[in-house]
Amino acid sequence: MRNVLILALGLSGCSFYAPTIADCTLACGEGGCPGGFTCRGNFCRPTSGPEVDCACRAGSSEACGTDVGECAFGQRTCSASGEWADCAGGTGPTEELCDGKDNDCDGLTDLGPVTEVLQDTAPYEGHWRLHADDAGFTLVTPRALPDAGADFKAMYFDPLLAPRGESPVFTSGFKRIASASEGSTIYVGYSNGTDVELTRLGARGQIQQVWHLPDAGYSTRIQTCLGPRGLLNMWVSQDETVRIAKWPDDGGAANVYDLAKIPGGSIYWVDSSTDGQFAVIEANLDDGGTLDAVQDIDEPAPRTLAAPYWVTERFRMRDSKLVHLDILDFTGKKVIFWLDFATQANTDYFVVEQVGRWHDSDFIFDDNQDVIAAYGDEATQRIVLARIEGRTDTDLQVTRIIPADVVVPSGAFSGNIKLEHVPGDPMYAVFWATRTRIYARRFCAP
Repeated sequence: MRNVLILALGLSGCSFYAPTIADCTLACGEGGCPGGFTCRGNFCRPTSGPEVDCACRAGSSEACGTDVGECAFGQRTCSASGEWADCAGGTGPTEELCDGKDNDCDGLTDLGPVTEVLQDTAPYEGHWRLHADDAGFTLVTPRALPDAGADFKAMYFDPLLAPRGESPVFTSGFKRIASASEGSTIYVGYSNGTDVELTRLGARGQIQQVWHLPDAGYSTRIQTCLGPRGLLNMWVSQDETVRIAKWPDDGGAANVYDLAKIPGGSIYWVDSSTDGQFAVIEANLDDGGTLDAVQDIDEPAPRTLAAPYWVTERFRMRDSKLVHLDILDFTGKKVIFWLDFATQANTDYFVVEQVGRWHDSDFIFDDNQDVIAAYGDEATQRIVLARIEGRTDTDLQVTRIIPADVVVPSGAFSGNIKLEHVPGDPMYAVFWATRTRIYARRFCAP
């Protein structure tokens, strides 16, 4: 009956437009269109009507949305003018939670999407730092300049990795840089020729104070520490000593003193526990990989540890003990973890997992002071997440492999995996860098 009416309207030459009767209901494949009608978008439309396609058959309905994860299909109905109405009655994606469910309906459980947080051509290598506070994350990173130099800024992101501003440039030119944080305040130490400078950044990226130490004798490396010993910078000087600057809060002159430097070695890490121990880590690469000194500021005599290692910056303090995540050797490429690096023998460590790519790793502690570790496997282009529980070598490990979802070319990882955690957020964040970009992803601890 409907087709008869359409045909009658077309033959009678009626020019009125009646979408409820004739529009978007007759498919062109059902015998063609009658006179006065034109096939557009697979449906017959009055030639005198609007020159747009029908998206659907008027009055029809279909499922919409997705049923992946916690989502459920809804229903949408085609209007008289051939347009789909909004999806109704379904369950859409929500923010990912640490509940063992796929809340954002992307097929991955307890894992957020990959977010590109920085795209540039700066020489990232290992020269960027990551911090977290209640407001989110901060990258202290170089930004490229046309002359192949770099401006250094701090870039701020909320807990969901959305941008929330950046600081002014606080130093220009490619420099060694290190930073430490206390809440939302970040202290950035860097070289400026042979001078050493320190910049304090506030919560909104404002430059609050700049300390300058002229003629510091800077040669290589620099580390920054904020702890019971105060605010410290350490670097290797031109006369082969480890030079230490303790900066006063009031902006006055730094107290500078030297430690003996081990032959052929360099400083790689600085921190201090509540009892003030293990302030300086020196390492010697000449023999292919041994850590030669664990040195306390107040005890200049080095404590030598002949321990196989490669990545010398992956140290943390836990319960006044020095813990360490590292690569066992050049050939085995085993990711290992020392519970108390300062006292354990060379065999007293966890072998976390055998991987195909060494060098890229980081770890932090959860609220129970268990270890959450991340390391890169270039062979499979994956970031591996591992939990190391407890305090003894008989404790269980839980390992989870997640895809980076970004093609990582050969050599793109260069010690550029970093972990952080926003207080109160059930999810952690792993950041990683290629030669030209920095990516991040939120995840629930394994």
